[in-house]
Amino acid sequence: PGLWERYSGLIADVQRLGFSALCTLCLAVGALSLRKRASSEAKWFVAGLSCYLLVNMAGHPLRLYIEHNIGRIGWQPIEYVPLLVDFLDYSLLVCTVFFGIIAFRRYAEVYRKIRSYNEHLASWNQALESTVRERTRALRNLLDHAGQGFLTLNERLVVQKEYSEECRRLFGREIKGERFVDLMCPGRPDERELQAEILHSVFAGDELHREVCLSLLPADAEVEGRRVSLQYKWIPAHESVSGRVMVILTDISE
Repeated sequence: PGLWERYSGLIADVQRLGFSALCTLCLAVGALSLRKRASSEAKWFVAGLSCYLLVNMAGHPLRLYIEHNIGRIGWQPIEYVPLLVDFLDYSLLVCTVFFGIIAFRRYAEVYRKIRSYNEHLASWNQALESTVRERTRALRNLLDHAGQGFLTLNERLVVQKEYSEECRRLFGREIKGERFVDLMCPGRPDERELQAEILHSVFAGDELHREVCLSLLPADAEVEGRRVSLQYKWIPAHESVSGRVMVILTDISE
């Protein structure tokens, strides 16, 4: 006889012993997880695997029982094979249900965490926006009461919407969207063109060239019958905002 035929009984005994040891280990892990309050996913996993292993393990003693009680049961060995197959199929189905429950619970947990993170992120964004609005309001209030006019120009020399209350008082109207040279040189086209050329050079040149061009701009001017001193500052580009020129106007007519 071959090696397999010679030791087939011993191999079968070892397989049954190993299977029984695996079942015992699974049950022990399940008991420890319940005792130590392990995660719910571990409990469901152990329960499903235990069910599958126990059903598979029951096949061997059931076969022995039927073989030793054929007269009492009235079944032939060949007749209970489909029963065992169906039994194993149903055990696999039950085990699959357990694993499906584990996957669903894990998905639900991940969904809850993502939802919680989104809620925290929304809360942080609202707090940040509130802080930015509060600081912007405080800065605007400071500039409005500084006794000086602050405005900024873009590369088209257009006054931006952020300017102080003093600018509104000096010019007597809203100046957002107007060209700065038109405000400062009404009725003086030659002077207006010269200042516009200098300001365009400020936006086109490097740092040294920019400082020279800013120094060529007039240091004072007459605005609506008032004498106003002028200071020019370059504001570097930041992220999506291009560089701008800030003009500081101070009423010196008194």
